[in-house]
Amino acid sequence: MIEHLVALATFLGLVLASFGCLAFHPRLPERHRNEETHNVVRLTANIFVVMTSLVLGLLINSSKTAFDAIDHNVHSFATELILLDRTLRAYGLAWLTLIFASFSYRAPANAVVISALMVGAALVSSALFLILDMDSPFSGSIRVSSSAMETALAHIRR
Repeated sequence: MIEHLVALATFLGLVLASFGCLAFHPRLPERHRNEETHNVVRLTANIFVVMTSLVLGLLINSSKTAFDAIDHNVHSFATELILLDRTLRAYGLAWLTLIFASFSYRAPANAVVISALMVGAALVSSALFLILDMDSPFSGSIRVSSSAMETALAHIRR
């Protein structure tokens, strides 16, 4: 949103400066509107135009470079997420085993601790079961209903 406001303010400022100069020029004394003065002003304006073009070109290049870097970082992050997912799939059980072993490292062996560990293990195991079962939606105990496809096939066969 801020970029729209900056562009609009810049546009309005440039238009106002142009119209202001159009209105102001005829009011200048003749000695300020002669050909020699015009040539010096034109040469100076050319310097401003060249400098402005260079600066704007460098700024656009810098913005494009930053945009490309961010785009690359997002793609790299997505790739790292995929690799992390694969690693967790391969070593997930070992990590969970280490985590639960660390829970009981210095815990007293009483009924409350044992019950808490059993409930925690049941919760994690249930979550893993749901993840793995829903990962294959057409087989397993939790399935996507095939009735819509069966109805469609029945209509096609007629």
